[in-house]
Amino acid sequence: MSHFFSPRPFGIYTTALLLTCGTFAAAAPAPLKAVAVPQTITSPLGHPMSLAFDDEFDAVKDRDGQPYIDRSKWQTTFWQGSSQRTLWGNLEAQYYVDKDYNGEGSIHPEANGTLNPFSFETPGILTISAWKTPKELWGKFYMGEQRPFSSGLLISDKRFSFQYGYMVGRFKLSSNRGAWPAFWILGDDSSKPLEAEAHEWGPEVDAFEFFGHRPTKHSGGIHGRDGDKASFTFGMNEVGIDLTKEFHTWGFEWDKDTCVWTLDGKEWARGNTPASLNRPMYLLLNLAVGGQWYSEEISNQLKTLTKPWEVDETTMPWKMQCDYVRVYRSQDADTQVKEVAAKLRSENNHLTREVWTDVPGTSIAQIPVDKKPNAVMVMREFELPTNIGINFGTRVRGYITAPTTGDYIFWIAGDDNCELRISPTDNAAGSVKCASVSETTGYTGWREWNKTPEQKSAPIHLEAGKRYFIEALQKQDVGGDNLSVGWLKPGETGDKPSEVVPASVLSPYLP
Repeated sequence: MSHFFSPRPFGIYTTALLLTCGTFAAAAPAPLKAVAVPQTITSPLGHPMSLAFDDEFDAVKDRDGQPYIDRSKWQTTFWQGSSQRTLWGNLEAQYYVDKDYNGEGSIHPEANGTLNPFSFETPGILTISAWKTPKELWGKFYMGEQRPFSSGLLISDKRFSFQYGYMVGRFKLSSNRGAWPAFWILGDDSSKPLEAEAHEWGPEVDAFEFFGHRPTKHSGGIHGRDGDKASFTFGMNEVGIDLTKEFHTWGFEWDKDTCVWTLDGKEWARGNTPASLNRPMYLLLNLAVGGQWYSEEISNQLKTLTKPWEVDETTMPWKMQCDYVRVYRSQDADTQVKEVAAKLRSENNHLTREVWTDVPGTSIAQIPVDKKPNAVMVMREFELPTNIGINFGTRVRGYITAPTTGDYIFWIAGDDNCELRISPTDNAAGSVKCASVSETTGYTGWREWNKTPEQKSAPIHLEAGKRYFIEALQKQDVGGDNLSVGWLKPGETGDKPSEVVPASVLSPYLP
């Protein structure tokens, strides 16, 4: 039951989500940061907006009295420990470090006695540096021989997220072969999306991604998610100027209808907002090293690359400088959020999934269902993606409408513990447990329907066209995880479900 990262998608994908890219004329470098941060703006989509998040990187004093990043706004790893300090699926060659991580007590000889990639060489400018980690320290990192570089990541998860708005940042990038800086957002209701299966990746939006070996190009796009079907959109942009010579501003705005990308205040791409972006998103900025996408491009050019971490390390340290990161939101953003939520609740063919994070243990009773969940999302069928995280509780509920009258048999499979409840009516208060994976059982594998008899319900009589309340609870501790509910319909026989309960008979829970 181990966890694996899923790769960020590579290349250009053609999907139902339309993205249009315009020709970008060479723009003058972004002006120096104003003394006063604009508190209100008119966004690229024409919305009056107010400042909702701001980091001007005027270094705050850390616990040791030295200048450092603002910990109230950023964390420096993805979600949990050393296994979350890189993107394994991307084959990236860096390990994300910070001043608190020093390779089990060893130091980085070129980084002032620490492994700290964050510095403020110029007041008001954050510098993220990528270094070659000394070989004697590789053993201090997980799979260090395959991650021979150290760099930095900032992520606002659990600190700041927003649904609909305009994110903008001012950066100066490195023209080094292997440098891969990015400014992006991820959905904060994705339940540790970097550990999810590929079909559950995202949603992700890249305000920009950049490769140092192609200094006149940048890219931006959406890696969306529609139920359990991933859809990817990517835009590539040749600007005709070297983007590493000066500071430039990159931005992304989205509302419930439209997405737009900007460079130095000018729109260069636009697309329709996919359903998967109708949720809060949090900020990320990072300087990656190498990786599969990079290695594919370089191999096509040089025909000599054999490993994704074969980069031009002679030019290190590489630097990604950031002047500021700001987020603006419109006055009607919350109204749009409510409108989209109301529309979603009125639609059928899905269930409501609630997630409580940072909940240790394996018992169903430990799920704090009396408290507000950390995330609420949609399930298009009665099954979750596998290996999405640790220490969480899930409640999936809604209504099932019987397609025919007769006796139905239900099964549940899951990790760690889970139970299925069905009501004889559409009243949640009348639901009773009919199948489970208990603490005695421990857990089951994915769609392992018959590990114990308690996973299978007795025959349950349902009437055609009638709606019944249904609910599944799952408590995940550590290791892999899964949850599936299947059934046999009247007239079907067998020792396992004929199918996972499909979206066509489901509708969301309405409190």
